[in-house]
Amino acid sequence: MKIAFIGLGNMGLPMARRLLEHGHELVLYSRTRTRTAPLEESGAVAKDSPSEAVASVEAVCLCLPGPREVREVAEALLPALPAGATIVDFSTVDPGTCRHVDSLARQRGARYLDAPVSGGVRGATAGTLAVMASGDKEAFERVSELFAAVGKRVEYLGEVGVASCVKLINQLLVAANLAAAAEAAWLATRAGLDLRQVYSILSASAGRSQMLTYLLEEHLLTNDFSPGFSLRLLCKDLDLVMGMARDLHAPVLMTSQARSLYDLAAALGLEEMDMSAVMLALQRILGGDHVG
Repeated sequence: MKIAFIGLGNMGLPMARRLLEHGHELVLYSRTRTRTAPLEESGAVAKDSPSEAVASVEAVCLCLPGPREVREVAEALLPALPAGATIVDFSTVDPGTCRHVDSLARQRGARYLDAPVSGGVRGATAGTLAVMASGDKEAFERVSELFAAVGKRVEYLGEVGVASCVKLINQLLVAANLAAAAEAAWLATRAGLDLRQVYSILSASAGRSQMLTYLLEEHLLTNDFSPGFSLRLLCKDLDLVMGMARDLHAPVLMTSQARSLYDLAAALGLEEMDMSAVMLALQRILGGDHVG
C-alpha cells in the first residue's frame, strides 16, 4: 500500500518505521526535515509539503499534536488527495474536529477515520499499540493492513468521532491515575520508605496500576524525565476532556483536581518534560527529596 505519513514526533516516527518494515511504500512530510532522514535511509521518500506527500497515495496517516494542526494539515492536503483515499488520523483530537475533517474529506470523494492510539513510544516501536478506530466501515476494512502494522489490538467502534471520545476517556484515566501515583510516591518518600521496596510490593497489590509502573519503574527510579509523552500534551488532552464534559453537561470533578496539579507543574517550567515530571512538581511544592 502506498501511504503518506505526516507528523514524525515521538509517536509518529516509530509508527512510520513499522509501516516501512511491513513493506508499505511510504511518503513523508515533517516540518522538521531532519526527522525524515532515518526513514529515507530505509527507503521512504520525503516531500516539501502535505499536498506533495499525498499525491497518488491510497492512505494518509496523521500523527499531529492536536485539533488545530489536524484541521490545518487536512485543509492543505485535501485538494491534492486522490478520490477514494483514506485519511487515518492517529492524533488525539475532539469529536468535533473529527466530524469537520470527515465532512471535508467526503466533499473530495475521500474518507476519514479517527484512529487514536494508546501504548506510548514503547508500544509504537514494538507495534503493540491499542488502536481505536471509527468512521466509514468500508474505509476501515480497506486499510486494515495498515493498522496491523502498528497495533496489537485494533477495534472498530462505529461512527466518526466515537474513537476520539474513547481516547479522551482513556486520557482522563491516565491523568487521574498518574496524579494519584505521584501523590502516593511522594507520601512514601515523606514517610522515609524505600521507593524500590514500596514499588516491589505495590506492583503485586490491589493498588497497582500501569501509571504506577510508568512513574516509578520507567521514570522516577531511573531519574529520567525525558519526554515520551510531554506534560504539555497531557494538558492539551485534558483541555479536550473537559471540553467534551462541558458539551455533555457532565462535571468531571477528579479530572478538574488533577488538571490543577498539572497546571502547577507547567507553571514551574516542566511542560516539555515527560508527564511523569508531575512528581517533580509535588516535590518542589510540598517538599521531599528527589529519588534517583
